[in-house]
This record gives sequence, structure tokens and C-alpha cells, in this order.
Amino acid sequence: MLQCLSHLSRRMTAVLRKWWMTWPFRRGTDSQQPAWHRAAPMLMVHPAFSAVGPHNTDAGPNIDFTNLYIVTGLLIISFLILIIAIILNQRKKAILFNTLKALEETEARYRLLFEHSPIALMEEDLSTVKTFLDQLQAQGVTDLHRYFIDNPESLARCAAMVSILDANRAARDLYGAVTSKSLRQLTSVLPGDQLMQFKTELAGLLKEGRSETILENRTLHGDILTVERRSVVAIGFEQTWRKVFVTIIDMTEQIRLRNENKSFEKKLQQMLQLFLLCRFISPRSLPRFRYAWGVRGCPWLR
Repeated sequence: MLQCLSHLSRRMTAVLRKWWMTWPFRRGTDSQQPAWHRAAPMLMVHPAFSAVGPHNTDAGPNIDFTNLYIVTGLLIISFLILIIAIILNQRKKAILFNTLKALEETEARYRLLFEHSPIALMEEDLSTVKTFLDQLQAQGVTDLHRYFIDNPESLARCAAMVSILDANRAARDLYGAVTSKSLRQLTSVLPGDQLMQFKTELAGLLKEGRSETILENRTLHGDILTVERRSVVAIGFEQTWRKVFVTIIDMTEQIRLRNENKSFEKKLQQMLQLFLLCRFISPRSLPRFRYAWGVRGCPWLR
């Protein structure tokens, strides 16, 4: 690059010097005067032509072209810097435009997947809770489990600090909300007797940045749901908890069927034990068992 600039500077200087020595400034009554007398007033204002030697009316002034080399080089460098700046600016604008376009496409894709997911999804803000927990740790509180047991009002405050930023269609249908604005606070769907499960969720977020808890929730119409909450802190928000993604799986019907199966198995086991007991009853003890169980209580003794 420096060699190229030096070569251009020398070529331009040679052209200017040739112009200086050969340009015919002969017009009007001053045609008999030497050319450099009429050209000098225009060129002497430039620093490159400030070093003028002894006047020679025949050959012109003896000019030092060292400053002219410097000026020409600086002009060429400035011009190249300007071109490079323009190219870099245009390239920066193109990169910024492409980046913004890619971000918009990614956000639109995320919004589409988030809104139309068949699983209930919510985006929560726990930054205030994280600040409160950091303050407790700064005060010397190391066992949060014991602290929340001794101070249940602090746990209730933490639950009230959680704000729901957004909820998809499945979450709104699950809790009976028309819009996401109806689900702004966690306490609107979290019953007061489920705060200990919420404490478990906070402990998991502090330890691993994610948690899985099974607890009861309440719809906006007052119905009780048994759900599994899976919370994970978004990447880049581990220190603030300003963005936490929550997946909610409705387990109400599953828990109901499980309880019914347990009840049925328990009744079946009792009936089987009673059947085996009645099978080995002797005829002499039959009235005694009839009195103890009753005819309605033991169909096999009728």
C-alpha cells in the first residue's frame, strides 16, 4: 500500500512539474514575460511552492518539490480513507439490516410456536424475587427452607412478586382466561395452601436454574387443578431471573383416575379377604358371623 501511494505521488508530482515548465502563459501584453512570472502568484499560496530559489528569468524559479510530494500523498491517503470509510459504512448497514431481519424472523417463528403450542406455556418475571433472595443471602441466611418455614409471610410476599408476562392459548384455556392480561400475577392461580410447593420451585431455581413440582392450581372460575410446573431460567438471565419459561401440564384427570384405581383396588382386596374368610367358616360359627357382619354386610352369609 505504501509503495503504491509513493508511486502515485511521484507520478502526480512529475505531471505537475511538467505542467509548470511547459505551460504557455502568453496572453495580451504580457506575452513577452517569462511564464513563471504569471504562474507564480497562483502557486505561491500553496505550501509546496513556498521554497523558491533565486529568480532566473530564463529558466524560472528553482522550486523544492519535497513538500509537494507530501501534500500529494496526503491527498491520496485522504481519498482512499474516505472510500474505505464509505465501503465499511455500507457494509455495516448491510450487516445490521440482515441481522435485524433475521431477528424479526426468529421472533416471529418463536411467537408462532409459543402461541400455538398444545402445551400450556407461560413467561414469568421473577427478578424481584431474585433480588429479595440475594438480600437474604447477603444478610447471612443460608437455609432458605428453614427461613420460609419460620417466616411464611416472606414466602407469600415472594409469590406475590412473581408477574406473568405472557401466556399462550393453551394456558389461557386451562385457567379460563380470555386474554393474557387476566393472568398477570401468579397469586391469581396459586392457592394459599400451595406455598410450600412454590418454595420447592424457588429452591430448584436457585440450585440448578430449573425445577419440577406437582401442586394444585386454581382457575379464574375457582376450579382446582393438579398440575406439574416445569420452570427454567432463560439463557442470559441467570443472574436476574427476569425471564423464566414455565411449562404447565394438567394432571387433574390423571390424578383422579389414579385415585379411583387405588380405591377400587382397596375395595377389591377387602372383598377378596372377606371371601376367603367366609369360605373357611364352620357351620357352628355361622350365626356368630351373621351377627357380627350382618346379612347385608356379607352377601355370602345370606
